[in-house]
Amino acid sequence: TAALVAQGTPALKARAGLYHFSATGVTTWFGFAKAIVGDVTNPVVTGIATADFPTPARRPAYGVLDTSLFTATFGFAQPSWEDSLAACLADGRRA
Repeated sequence: TAALVAQGTPALKARAGLYHFSATGVTTWFGFAKAIVGDVTNPVVTGIATADFPTPARRPAYGVLDTSLFTATFGFAQPSWEDSLAACLADGRRA
């Protein structure tokens, strides 16, 4: 976000629009939870089907954002979700 803002208001105004902006890569909520917990026996992370988790909103079977328009327009991509998670977890250990 800082790299985007650093481009300045005129550059941003010239490329105004709707963009998907997220980390790169694909995972599930189960995969994300397993990555956070790591290779441990407790707590146990158990995957369930989306249909087994009641929610008021209907969820798509495959909900990955396509960030290619953002990357092509602004010239840079986000790091992978794994790298971003590792950075967040490392920051937490230093606190």
